[in-house]
Amino acid sequence: MKTEDIIYSLQKYWDSSSPEGGIVTYPGAEIDVSAQSEWIEFWVSQIHGFPHRRQSPESFSFLVDLHFFSRTANKRLVLSRIDAARVAFQATSIVVNSVEAPSTQVGQLRFREPVIRDFTRNETTGHQTALQHFVMSIEANALEALNGLLLAPHSL
Repeated sequence: MKTEDIIYSLQKYWDSSSPEGGIVTYPGAEIDVSAQSEWIEFWVSQIHGFPHRRQSPESFSFLVDLHFFSRTANKRLVLSRIDAARVAFQATSIVVNSVEAPSTQVGQLRFREPVIRDFTRNETTGHQTALQHFVMSIEANALEALNGLLLAPHSL
């Protein structure tokens, strides 16, 4: 299992389970948000591996940050999208598939409970209303499958 397999599987899962409305952007993608009323930025902020023996499965800990931006004054609308994303991830397990062979399972991701923070600034700039900015962070672990089998993780 490689980090690219983890990111590929995360993005694929998010594309199929993300809340309706707004556009999603991933690292490296350039989009013009000047005409958008809302959008989501999907970031895998940290990935680090745990020590393991050569014959043991690899395991990784990682952090996913979803940044929710909205130019609307309706905070409930933004919070409803965050709630939908929270439900999609909290206490969930998803399969990690290989980037090179998408039908081959190489591991599993297990998510913890998300943390949601509000970074909105209550100020306006000229004629524009304040930009709402929420961040949902989800810690998770990835466990490699050996010979198609998932072993019980030592610390999740």
